[in-house]
Amino acid sequence: MVTIKTTGRMCLGRMCLATTVAIFTTTMLLAASAFADGLSWQYLDVRYQQPADDNTQGLAAELSGHIAKNWVLQTRVSYLQLEESALDLEMSQARFDLAIGRVFTLSDRFDAIVSAGYTRLEYRMDLGTFSDDAGEHAGNVQLGLRTGITKKFEAEASVGMLFDDADTSDLLWNANLRYRAIPALSFLLGVSGVESDVFDSDDILYEIGFRFDLMED
Repeated sequence: MVTIKTTGRMCLGRMCLATTVAIFTTTMLLAASAFADGLSWQYLDVRYQQPADDNTQGLAAELSGHIAKNWVLQTRVSYLQLEESALDLEMSQARFDLAIGRVFTLSDRFDAIVSAGYTRLEYRMDLGTFSDDAGEHAGNVQLGLRTGITKKFEAEASVGMLFDDADTSDLLWNANLRYRAIPALSFLLGVSGVESDVFDSDDILYEIGFRFDLMED
């Protein structure tokens, strides 16, 4: 069981921001000016998440890289927080995913990926002077599709499931559109559907962020 104090979360947020800036700067300096044709599966993806209810906000980051031909290892971390000042209530969910995916190249600008892996979820609730936290393990599977609409625009969509030890499953989905500003960097707008034990399962997260393509082998 993990206890996270509010001040710790503030420090963690600043640390995540500083780490993101450092990673982005380093990878920008190391990246090549030219990239291979086709869709890159080596990238750093960072997103700010905001639902229609602006009392909730979150941050997500994903790192993907090749481990063999047509195989990728993907790591994702995300953090959502809800604050209701009138009720003196704070709730949060932290999620960590690790998955191995098989990429299928359907054409020069159209890929599919099937992945499976492990998910760790941590929940925290503070209501007045009362605090509680919990965590759970789950397996994850996902099917994703990516297509290069033009040289500047790319679309991506995925659907997945989380399976826990109680034989229950939660649906997850995501769709986004990216604009490639330079060969290595694209900006994205997207939406995600989230099944959560803490937040409203019907909630939709609107996303804005960037993806930085890392150097291909």
